[in-house]
Amino acid sequence: MNPGELLKLTEEASTVAFHKFILLCKGRDTDLFCFFEGKDSQYYSSRVRQLIKRKYHPISCGNKKTVLDTFRLFKNHNDYQKYSKAFFIDRDFDESVNEELVYETPCYSVENFYANSECFTEVLKNEFSLTEEDKEFKILLSLFKKELSSFTKETLLFNGWYAALKKKKRENGYKSTGVSLDDKLPKDFICLKIGAIKSDYDLKKIRKCFPNAIEVSNEEVSNAIAQLNCIKIEDKLRGKFQMWFFYNFLHFLIEDANKSKTILKSKTKFNVDRANIYTQLSQYAITPECLESYLSRFN
Repeated sequence: MNPGELLKLTEEASTVAFHKFILLCKGRDTDLFCFFEGKDSQYYSSRVRQLIKRKYHPISCGNKKTVLDTFRLFKNHNDYQKYSKAFFIDRDFDESVNEELVYETPCYSVENFYANSECFTEVLKNEFSLTEEDKEFKILLSLFKKELSSFTKETLLFNGWYAALKKKKRENGYKSTGVSLDDKLPKDFICLKIGAIKSDYDLKKIRKCFPNAIEVSNEEVSNAIAQLNCIKIEDKLRGKFQMWFFYNFLHFLIEDANKSKTILKSKTKFNVDRANIYTQLSQYAITPECLESYLSRFN
Protein backbone atom coordinates (compact mmCIF):
# COMPACT_ATOMS: atom_id res chain seq x y z
CA MET A 1 0.00 0.00 0.00
CA ASN A 2 1.54 3.34 -1.04
CA PRO A 3 1.40 6.54 1.11
CA GLY A 4 -1.41 8.01 -1.00
CA GLU A 5 -3.62 4.98 -0.46
CA LEU A 6 -2.84 4.97 3.26
CA LEU A 7 -3.75 8.65 3.54
CA LYS A 8 -7.01 8.04 1.71
CA LEU A 9 -7.94 5.26 4.15
CA THR A 10 -7.19 7.55 7.10
CA GLU A 11 -9.40 10.28 5.68
CA GLU A 12 -12.20 7.79 5.07
CA ALA A 13 -12.01 6.49 8.66
CA SER A 14 -13.84 9.53 10.03
CA THR A 15 -16.67 8.88 7.59
CA VAL A 16 -16.87 5.28 8.81
CA ALA A 17 -17.17 6.43 12.43
CA PHE A 18 -19.77 9.01 11.41
CA HIS A 19 -21.84 6.33 9.65
CA LYS A 20 -21.64 4.07 12.70
CA PHE A 21 -23.15 6.90 14.70
CA ILE A 22 -25.96 7.41 12.17
CA LEU A 23 -26.90 3.73 12.40
CA LEU A 24 -26.86 3.85 16.21
CA CYS A 25 -28.57 7.15 16.94
CA LYS A 26 -32.05 6.43 15.60
CA GLY A 27 -34.46 6.22 18.52
CA ARG A 28 -31.68 6.93 21.04
CA ASP A 29 -32.11 10.66 21.60
CA THR A 30 -31.16 10.52 25.31
CA ASP A 31 -28.09 8.29 24.97
CA LEU A 32 -24.45 9.38 24.97
CA PHE A 33 -22.20 8.58 21.99
CA CYS A 34 -18.50 8.33 22.82
CA PHE A 35 -15.77 8.52 20.19
CA PHE A 36 -12.42 7.02 21.19
CA GLU A 37 -8.96 6.51 19.78
CA GLY A 38 -8.28 2.82 19.07
CA LYS A 39 -8.94 0.74 22.18
CA ASP A 40 -9.00 3.63 24.66
CA SER A 41 -12.56 2.67 25.57
CA GLN A 42 -10.95 -0.06 27.72
CA TYR A 43 -9.92 2.74 30.07
CA TYR A 44 -12.77 5.21 29.60
CA SER A 45 -15.82 2.93 29.58
CA SER A 46 -15.81 2.15 33.32
CA ARG A 47 -15.49 5.88 34.08
CA VAL A 48 -18.36 6.73 31.75
CA ARG A 49 -20.56 4.08 33.36
CA GLN A 50 -19.69 5.30 36.83
CA LEU A 51 -20.12 9.02 36.23
CA ILE A 52 -22.86 9.18 33.60
CA LYS A 53 -26.45 8.27 34.43
CA ARG A 54 -27.52 7.33 30.93
CA LYS A 55 -26.87 4.66 28.35
CA TYR A 56 -23.73 5.17 26.28
CA HIS A 57 -22.31 3.78 23.03
CA PRO A 58 -18.54 3.51 22.39
CA ILE A 59 -17.38 4.14 18.82
CA SER A 60 -13.75 3.42 17.95
CA CYS A 61 -12.25 5.90 15.49
CA GLY A 62 -8.84 4.35 15.02
CA ASN A 63 -6.52 7.25 15.82
CA LYS A 64 -6.43 10.81 17.13
CA LYS A 65 -6.76 12.43 13.72
CA THR A 66 -9.88 10.38 12.98
CA VAL A 67 -11.51 11.38 16.29
CA LEU A 68 -10.89 15.06 15.49
CA ASP A 69 -12.01 14.66 11.87
CA THR A 70 -15.21 13.01 13.11
CA PHE A 71 -15.73 15.87 15.57
CA ARG A 72 -15.42 18.37 12.71
CA LEU A 73 -17.84 16.37 10.56
CA PHE A 74 -20.52 16.89 13.19
CA LYS A 75 -19.94 20.64 13.07
CA ASN A 76 -21.11 20.54 9.45
CA HIS A 77 -24.24 18.48 10.18
CA ASN A 78 -26.71 20.48 12.22
CA ASP A 79 -29.22 17.64 12.07
CA TYR A 80 -27.27 15.78 14.77
CA GLN A 81 -26.67 18.62 17.22
CA LYS A 82 -29.44 17.36 19.54
CA TYR A 83 -27.47 14.19 20.35
CA SER A 84 -24.98 14.09 23.21
CA LYS A 85 -21.51 13.28 21.91
CA ALA A 86 -18.20 12.94 23.75
CA PHE A 87 -14.78 12.86 22.10
CA PHE A 88 -11.61 11.55 23.74
CA ILE A 89 -8.03 12.03 22.52
CA ASP A 90 -4.45 11.74 23.80
CA ARG A 91 -2.29 14.86 24.11
CA ASP A 92 0.80 13.09 22.68
CA PHE A 93 3.67 15.45 21.80
CA ASP A 94 1.21 17.83 20.12
CA GLU A 95 -0.06 21.28 20.94
CA SER A 96 -3.33 21.23 22.86
CA VAL A 97 -6.43 21.28 20.65
CA ASN A 98 -8.05 23.71 23.13
CA GLU A 99 -11.54 22.49 22.33
CA GLU A 100 -13.89 22.33 25.32
CA LEU A 101 -16.09 19.72 23.64
CA VAL A 102 -13.15 17.33 23.24
CA TYR A 103 -11.48 15.64 26.21
CA GLU A 104 -7.69 15.66 25.92
CA THR A 105 -5.45 13.81 28.39
CA PRO A 106 -3.36 16.11 30.64
CA CYS A 107 -0.49 13.64 30.16
CA TYR A 108 0.90 12.07 26.99
CA SER A 109 -1.80 9.39 26.71
CA VAL A 110 -4.17 7.05 28.53
CA GLU A 111 -1.27 4.69 29.27
CA ASN A 112 0.26 7.27 31.61
CA PHE A 113 -2.80 6.88 33.85
CA TYR A 114 -1.59 3.33 34.54
CA ALA A 115 2.21 3.52 34.67
CA ASN A 116 2.56 5.45 37.93
CA SER A 117 2.98 4.94 41.67
CA GLU A 118 -0.70 5.50 42.45
CA CYS A 119 -1.87 2.73 40.17
CA PHE A 120 0.94 0.42 41.30
CA THR A 121 -0.04 1.02 44.93
CA GLU A 122 -3.58 -0.15 44.20
CA VAL A 123 -2.24 -3.28 42.50
CA LEU A 124 -0.13 -4.11 45.56
CA LYS A 125 -3.11 -3.65 47.88
CA ASN A 126 -5.71 -5.50 45.85
CA GLU A 127 -3.80 -8.13 43.88
CA PHE A 128 -0.98 -8.94 46.31
CA SER A 129 -3.00 -8.29 49.52
CA LEU A 130 -0.36 -5.97 50.98
CA THR A 131 -0.99 -3.03 53.28
CA GLU A 132 0.98 0.19 53.44
CA GLU A 133 2.54 -0.95 56.72
CA ASP A 134 3.84 -4.23 55.32
CA LYS A 135 7.60 -4.41 54.83
CA GLU A 136 7.15 -5.89 51.34
CA PHE A 137 4.85 -3.03 50.35
CA LYS A 138 7.42 -0.39 51.27
CA ILE A 139 10.26 -2.26 49.57
CA LEU A 140 8.29 -2.77 46.34
CA LEU A 141 6.96 0.78 46.13
CA SER A 142 10.47 2.14 46.64
CA LEU A 143 11.83 -0.25 44.00
CA PHE A 144 9.08 0.69 41.56
CA LYS A 145 9.83 4.40 41.89
CA LYS A 146 13.57 3.77 41.50
CA GLU A 147 13.19 1.58 38.42
CA LEU A 148 10.61 3.88 36.81
CA SER A 149 13.01 6.78 37.30
CA SER A 150 15.81 4.70 35.74
CA PHE A 151 13.64 3.72 32.77
CA THR A 152 12.61 7.34 32.30
CA LYS A 153 16.24 8.45 32.28
CA GLU A 154 17.25 5.79 29.75
CA THR A 155 14.38 6.55 27.36
CA LEU A 156 14.51 10.36 27.59
CA LEU A 157 16.79 10.77 24.58
CA PHE A 158 14.49 8.73 22.34
CA ASN A 159 11.43 10.60 23.61
CA GLY A 160 13.19 13.91 23.03
CA TRP A 161 14.11 12.92 19.48
CA TYR A 162 10.53 11.86 18.72
CA ALA A 163 9.11 15.03 20.33
CA ALA A 164 11.44 17.09 18.12
CA LEU A 165 10.11 15.25 15.06
CA LYS A 166 6.53 15.99 16.03
CA LYS A 167 7.30 19.67 16.59
CA LYS A 168 9.07 20.03 13.24
CA LYS A 169 6.22 18.24 11.46
CA ARG A 170 3.73 20.65 13.04
CA GLU A 171 5.71 23.82 12.40
CA ASN A 172 6.55 22.95 8.79
CA GLY A 173 3.18 21.48 7.85
CA TYR A 174 4.57 18.05 6.97
CA LYS A 175 2.03 15.25 6.54
CA SER A 176 4.15 12.73 8.44
CA THR A 177 7.18 12.42 10.70
CA GLY A 178 8.34 9.50 8.58
CA VAL A 179 8.28 7.29 11.68
CA SER A 180 5.89 4.61 12.87
CA LEU A 181 6.60 3.45 16.43
CA ASP A 182 5.80 0.18 18.16
CA ASP A 183 4.63 -0.23 21.75
CA LYS A 184 8.23 -0.60 22.88
CA LEU A 185 11.60 0.77 21.86
CA PRO A 186 13.45 -0.83 18.93
CA LYS A 187 15.29 -4.07 19.63
CA ASP A 188 18.70 -3.63 21.27
CA PHE A 189 17.99 -0.01 22.26
CA ILE A 190 17.39 -0.83 25.91
CA CYS A 191 17.72 -3.73 28.33
CA LEU A 192 14.53 -3.69 30.39
CA LYS A 193 15.66 -5.94 33.23
CA ILE A 194 14.43 -4.83 36.64
CA GLY A 195 17.44 -3.87 38.71
CA ALA A 196 19.64 -3.45 35.65
CA ILE A 197 17.83 -1.15 33.21
CA LYS A 198 20.35 0.14 30.72
CA SER A 199 20.16 1.78 27.29
CA ASP A 200 22.46 1.20 24.35
CA TYR A 201 21.67 3.84 21.74
CA ASP A 202 22.49 7.39 20.73
CA LEU A 203 21.20 9.81 18.10
CA LYS A 204 23.38 8.21 15.43
CA LYS A 205 21.85 4.80 16.13
CA ILE A 206 18.32 6.27 16.18
CA ARG A 207 18.82 7.94 12.80
CA LYS A 208 20.20 4.73 11.33
CA CYS A 209 17.20 2.77 12.63
CA PHE A 210 14.72 5.33 11.23
CA PRO A 211 16.23 6.49 7.90
CA ASN A 212 12.93 7.98 6.66
CA ALA A 213 12.45 10.25 9.68
CA ILE A 214 12.32 14.02 9.38
CA GLU A 215 15.79 15.44 9.93
CA VAL A 216 16.18 17.19 13.26
CA SER A 217 19.37 18.71 14.62
CA ASN A 218 21.04 17.80 17.90
CA GLU A 219 20.02 21.23 19.19
CA GLU A 220 16.35 20.60 18.35
CA VAL A 221 16.51 17.31 20.24
CA SER A 222 18.21 18.99 23.22
CA ASN A 223 15.50 21.66 23.32
CA ALA A 224 12.79 18.98 23.24
CA ILE A 225 14.48 17.11 26.10
CA ALA A 226 14.67 20.31 28.15
CA GLN A 227 10.91 20.79 27.73
CA LEU A 228 10.19 17.21 28.76
CA ASN A 229 12.59 17.20 31.69
CA CYS A 230 10.28 18.76 34.26
CA ILE A 231 8.22 17.85 37.32
CA LYS A 232 6.30 14.59 36.79
CA ILE A 233 8.33 13.86 33.69
CA GLU A 234 6.81 10.36 33.56
CA ASP A 235 3.53 11.95 32.50
CA LYS A 236 5.19 13.73 29.58
CA LEU A 237 6.85 10.71 27.96
CA ARG A 238 5.34 8.39 25.38
CA GLY A 239 2.68 6.37 27.20
CA LYS A 240 3.12 3.08 25.36
CA PHE A 241 6.78 2.96 26.39
CA GLN A 242 5.80 3.67 30.01
CA MET A 243 3.20 0.90 29.84
CA TRP A 244 5.84 -1.47 28.48
CA PHE A 245 7.87 -0.80 31.62
CA PHE A 246 4.82 -1.25 33.87
CA TYR A 247 3.93 -4.58 32.28
CA ASN A 248 7.50 -5.85 32.74
CA PHE A 249 7.65 -4.68 36.35
CA LEU A 250 4.44 -6.54 37.18
CA HIS A 251 5.84 -9.68 35.58
CA PHE A 252 8.95 -9.26 37.72
CA LEU A 253 6.71 -9.23 40.82
CA ILE A 254 4.80 -12.32 39.72
CA GLU A 255 8.06 -14.18 39.04
CA ASP A 256 9.39 -13.12 42.43
CA ALA A 257 6.27 -14.32 44.24
CA ASN A 258 6.02 -17.67 42.47
CA LYS A 259 9.68 -18.57 41.91
CA SER A 260 12.59 -16.55 43.30
CA LYS A 261 10.79 -15.24 46.44
CA THR A 262 13.36 -12.52 46.99
CA ILE A 263 10.80 -10.02 48.24
CA LEU A 264 7.38 -11.70 48.18
CA LYS A 265 7.18 -14.92 50.17
CA SER A 266 3.64 -15.96 49.20
CA LYS A 267 2.62 -17.25 45.79
CA THR A 268 0.13 -15.29 43.74
CA LYS A 269 -2.52 -16.22 41.20
CA PHE A 270 -2.43 -12.70 39.82
CA ASN A 271 -1.29 -12.48 36.22
CA VAL A 272 -1.22 -9.85 33.53
CA ASP A 273 -1.93 -10.43 29.88
CA ARG A 274 -0.38 -7.98 27.43
CA ALA A 275 -3.48 -7.96 25.22
CA ASN A 276 -5.91 -7.30 28.08
CA ILE A 277 -3.85 -5.27 30.53
CA TYR A 278 -5.78 -2.04 29.89
CA THR A 279 -9.09 -3.66 30.81
CA GLN A 280 -7.61 -5.78 33.58
CA LEU A 281 -6.02 -2.86 35.43
CA SER A 282 -8.48 -0.14 34.47
CA GLN A 283 -10.01 -0.05 37.95
CA TYR A 284 -6.62 0.87 39.43
CA ALA A 285 -5.63 3.55 36.92
CA ILE A 286 -5.82 7.24 37.80
CA THR A 287 -9.00 9.17 37.07
CA PRO A 288 -7.97 12.84 36.80
CA GLU A 289 -10.27 15.63 37.93
CA CYS A 290 -10.37 17.10 34.42
CA LEU A 291 -11.94 13.86 33.14
CA GLU A 292 -14.55 13.87 35.91
CA SER A 293 -15.33 17.50 35.10
CA TYR A 294 -15.66 16.75 31.37
CA LEU A 295 -18.01 13.81 31.93
CA SER A 296 -20.14 15.68 34.46
CA ARG A 297 -21.49 17.92 31.69
CA PHE A 298 -23.35 14.95 30.21
CA ASN A 299 -25.51 14.31 33.27
